[in-house]
Amino acid sequence: MNKKLQKLIMLLIAFTVVQARAQQVSVTSTAGSGSGSVGVYTSLNGVFSDINSGVYQGNVDIRIHSSFSMSASAVLNASGVGSASYTTVLIRPADTATVLKQISTTTAALNLIDLNGADSVVIDGRAGGTGSTSLLEFFYNVNTTLASTNVT
Repeated sequence: MNKKLQKLIMLLIAFTVVQARAQQVSVTSTAGSGSGSVGVYTSLNGVFSDINSGVYQGNVDIRIHSSFSMSASAVLNASGVGSASYTTVLIRPADTATVLKQISTTTAALNLIDLNGADSVVIDGRAGGTGSTSLLEFFYNVNTTLASTNVT
């Protein structure tokens, strides 16, 4: 195999690994400047920030693709506050999920999700919204205190 082809293959592999690593959370919506495309994030913080700024509006669908840890609260404002304008927000594991996804923190006294007046938010632990197996867990791990909540 020639060196140029080897470099191209290595570059494609590296790009694929980076993209897979970066896609811990994806979001789509029915309105707003982000509608019609898939936003990719590393945690809920960026997603909620973009919902609050009006990028994603209408029915917002957030999928968790892999486990991640957060060091700051993800704050979702009520629809109508600032530029936030959504009808529903749905958070669940990706449709293809087969293993538990953990959203965790090791930061003391941290609320992982802060629903700041937000309503019409559904957290569904089932992959694709079907079945009875919970594949989403919020995990609090600080010092010797371990607590987790499976979402069904």
